Parts: sequence; C-alpha cells; structure tokens
Amino acid sequence: MELIKKHITRENLIIFTCFTTLLGLFTTNFFRALPSISLILLLVFCLARKDIFQKLPSFFHYKNVFFILSLSFFLHLPYFFTTDSFNLHYYFSCLERRVPFLGIGLALFFAPKVSPKIYLYFIYVFLVCTFLSSFGSLINYIINFEAINKILAVGKPLPVIVNHVRYSLFTCFGVFCGFYLYKKQFSVFGKCWEKYLSLGMGIFLIIFSHLSGVRSGLLAFYVIVGLAV
Repeated sequence: MELIKKHITRENLIIFTCFTTLLGLFTTNFFRALPSISLILLLVFCLARKDIFQKLPSFFHYKNVFFILSLSFFLHLPYFFTTDSFNLHYYFSCLERRVPFLGIGLALFFAPKVSPKIYLYFIYVFLVCTFLSSFGSLINYIINFEAINKILAVGKPLPVIVNHVRYSLFTCFGVFCGFYLYKKQFSVFGKCWEKYLSLGMGIFLIIFSHLSGVRSGLLAFYVIVGLAV
C-alpha cells in the first residue's frame, strides 16, 4: 500500500491522464467519454497547484504558445453578441468544439516539466495507436474488398476508426513520429531492433496514407516534406 501511495503523485497522475487523453483521440466513435473525462482530469491535476493565481496572468501573454493554442476559443466568444436567438444553439455548439483547445492550453501551461524520455513515450504511443488502427483498417479492407471498393467508387473514404479527415492528419503526423523515433534510436525494451520497428511503422503509414487517398493528410505530408527538403 505504501508503495502504491508513493507512486500516486500529481506528476504521475498528469502523465497518466496525458496518455489516456492521447488514447481518447482514437476512441471517439466507440468510447466518446474517454477523451472528455481524461481532459477534465488532466486539467484538474494541472491546475492543482498553490501558485495558480500568481501564474495565471502570464498565460495570456501574446508570446505564450499555449495561449495561442487556445485563441480559437477566445476569438469565438465575441460572436455571442452578434448571434440571434435562433442561431444560439449553433453558436454554443461551435464554442463547445473549441473548449478542448482552451483546456489543453491551460493544462500544458500549468503542467510540471517532464523528462524528454516521457515525451518520446508519448510520441511512441501515438505512433503505435496510429499504426495498429491503420493496420486494422487495411485488414478490414482486405476482408471486405468488394464491398469497400463499391464505397470508394462513389467517392466515399476508406473506413477508418475515427473521422477520415482527422485520421489522415493522424497518419501524416505518425509518419514523422516514426522517422523521428528512428533518428533518436528510441527503444522501450533496450533492443536495437526497436528503432527499425518505429521506422517500419512510419513507412507503413506512408503507404496507408496513399491507399486511403484523403487529400488533407496527403497535402500536409507533402507540404512538410517540401519544407524539410
């Protein structure tokens, strides 16, 4: 019991809820509550500090990247005064979609510093989740080859685990996660082959991005490649 209490610290709870928030990106279609619950808990744990009111004003500094991240929420607020009663539901619906940007911005701003190794674990978890879900979509495509080809023939996207536009950006980011982890020679179990596993998952996601053919992800991929060359 003492050992458990020793590891249940504010920092460890923040890291844990960061991981569950990350996993929640892939569960919005079948476990919609996970990202919301995780983000709320993450925000609570990050704001649970004594100097919150002293540090809060510095959050709104124009050079603070976390404030810039949350700007979409604040910029939408003034439209309340120009929205008629008929469109209020739509206004609050749009505002609700911007709340996570505010929550993530505040959480990351007040979160304690973590080691670079933890950041690499976040990247690795995202890469693995993207790879496994993409591989599952590919298997589903092979099993239901004719049925899915009929869907593709009428201009509909390849079925994936979440919204296809959002997922195409996931795969784009996953590609560079794979190459970055390979460059960093990241490993979970200390094996030299793990860096090649990360590289292989990144290459697979390139193939999957072109197979799914969603223009948003492909455009983002080639823009980043073009800037990097």
